[in-house]
Amino acid sequence: MKKLIFILITSLVLFSACDRRPLEYISDENASIAIKYDWKTAFGEIPSGVTLMAYGSDGTTLQNISNNTSSMPLNLEVGTWKILSFNLTTSEFTSFAFSKMTSYDSAQVKLNNIESGTYTNGTWDKGVVYQQQPEDLAVTTDTINVTEDMIYGSKGFNTTGTDSTTKTYVIKETPKPVNTQLTIRIRVYNISSINNSIGSITGLAGGYLLTKRHASTDKATFLLQNFKATVDSTGATSGWLTITLPTFGLPYGKENSNTRTDTDNVLTLYLKLSDNKTEKLYTYNVGNMINYAKEVTRTLETTSEVTRNLLLINNGPELPKINNGGSSGGSGFEAEVDDWGEGGDINIGI
Repeated sequence: MKKLIFILITSLVLFSACDRRPLEYISDENASIAIKYDWKTAFGEIPSGVTLMAYGSDGTTLQNISNNTSSMPLNLEVGTWKILSFNLTTSEFTSFAFSKMTSYDSAQVKLNNIESGTYTNGTWDKGVVYQQQPEDLAVTTDTINVTEDMIYGSKGFNTTGTDSTTKTYVIKETPKPVNTQLTIRIRVYNISSINNSIGSITGLAGGYLLTKRHASTDKATFLLQNFKATVDSTGATSGWLTITLPTFGLPYGKENSNTRTDTDNVLTLYLKLSDNKTEKLYTYNVGNMINYAKEVTRTLETTSEVTRNLLLINNGPELPKINNGGSSGGSGFEAEVDDWGEGGDINIGI
């Protein structure tokens, strides 16, 4: 009887030995994964570095930073992992700050204020706090389910049970730009009368939720400088003030025009005329005038372009004609001939 029991036990051991997957080895080891990035297709440029955050279903958070922007290695345990990647590192951006990064669902960036001393509040905008225009940011998100089979597949065993080869699971990602471009066009009559121009716009998004892939509800005010002046045609007196700035778009929930009111976005334009004494201040409620390109349109755009939004003010200011014949002032603008047409039907890819 004892002999029979011994034979049965021996048979079970030999049978089990056919599977060279030691349970303790599987539970202690990780699957070998490589994240392959395609920056060119949607972002248009290859950054100098990349950050990868991996959030495990057990609350574990891993972070890898590398200047190898084409491939990022990961070694993950069994479980569900949510992946967040973006260009550069959290400390390399100056226009916005990362926050709540310990949680996948709450990870976000928020625009920094323009520090005092970098601009001057005048009588027209006294006390206004401006936010910085965001630098280029590209993000990709994904979910990886790591199984024991993946861990086993990452390891090869020879007849002695030791490692011989390693298999890497490749996951391809295409980071997409977070930023949008807002172009503001203001019709001006007697545009040559302008010496200096500056302005602001309120109600733009003050942050971005990285894994939700949409702007936050925070609101920001941007300072508008360096307008470009163009005249309708050679010798014309009327034309356009144009400026394009990077933004995070409109605050979440304000993307559709039927969710906005006129006062959600206010454009202020301050002009100093070429007689060096006349000042003009104009305010426009433009919440319902912004032609907003929705998220879905990004997939239709050509390589290296980001979403463009348009604010067009056709009924802009009519300035007085200023004769500079006897003065030393003169217009501060070297106005170019406009290449946008008359502004009524402008195609900028939205």
